[in-house]
Amino acid sequence: MNPTPQHDLDASRWASTFPWLELAPEERETLDRLSDPELDQLAFSIARRALENETDTPLDELFPTLPPSFELESLAWPSRHRNVLRRHQLATAADLATITIVHLLDTRAVSTLITEAILARLARAAMHHNPRSLRP
Repeated sequence: MNPTPQHDLDASRWASTFPWLELAPEERETLDRLSDPELDQLAFSIARRALENETDTPLDELFPTLPPSFELESLAWPSRHRNVLRRHQLATAADLATITIVHLLDTRAVSTLITEAILARLARAAMHHNPRSLRP
């Protein structure tokens, strides 16, 4: 049996990765020991918090570690999610500056669940990129 992969998202990177998000102390302590399923769960938690508190914030500010040239299509979206991104002409992370959660939710046939899933996938991608402020 293979061990569950562990990922390095330590607390020191957290503030740069999600500067708008306050992390509970118990969450902060376990960041560097999270498995893939736990990271998925955390990504959905981040998405829910964004839906509750950051509806007017441009999406590029919610996920500032994503490089502007990052191609959103590389995340292999389900067709419904991909259609939402295409409808809003969101091809790269730089395009996320043009949209907020409110804009997504105001789109015909885009539910809270779809928006949450899009945000969770973006959050998960953001966890894998170094904060811009720490890049050489």
